[in-house]
This record gives sequence, C-alpha cells and structure tokens, in this order.
Amino acid sequence: MQGLNLARKRMICVCGAGGKTSLIFALAREFAAMGENVLITATTRLGRHECQGRFRVAKAQGAGALVALASTLVPGGDVVIACSGPDPGGEKLVGFPPETLDAVFRAGVFD
Repeated sequence: MQGLNLARKRMICVCGAGGKTSLIFALAREFAAMGENVLITATTRLGRHECQGRFRVAKAQGAGALVALASTLVPGGDVVIACSGPDPGGEKLVGFPPETLDAVFRAGVFD
C-alpha cells in the first residue's frame, strides 16, 4: 500500500489489459484488513464467476442504493461487490455509469 501511495486514497480506478480483477480483489483484502469498508464495482462489467465466493455481491440501482449499501457492511473492515445486474448472457455483472460512481464518492460513505 505504501509503495503505491494508496493508503489515503478513497477511489481507486484500475484499467489495462490483464490482472485488473486480481489487483482489485487484493487491494480490497488489504484495505479490509486495515479496517476499511470497501465497495468494488465497475463502469463496465466484472466476470460473474470471478466475483462469486470472494466477497458478497449485491445488486443496486443508482447512487442512492449504492450509498445505502454502506450501512450493510460490518464495521471494522468489510467488502461488497455491487452491480446493477447481470448482462443478458448472465456471464458478467454490469457496473454503473461514471457519474453514479462520482456521486457515491462524494457521499463519502465508503472508506
């Protein structure tokens, strides 16, 4: 965390080819171990099979529902993966528009 200067960040965006999901999950585990409550989501899609069994997955519609998810987390370090629902094929979890995530960030309810 210190080497990447992430200890004080509150929104981390990951892009590129290969390794994104592994990095996101590793960071979530690290932040949760430090007592932080973490929201994982995307502006595109997350592989459904990659998410299942790792952290709790919750369906939400809009910024208000995402903000409300914060109250369901266990204090002292918890993680939730949020999506707006599955894609038509059911293989991916669909994320949210950037504007929605900006509103959640401004609400300041996740660590």
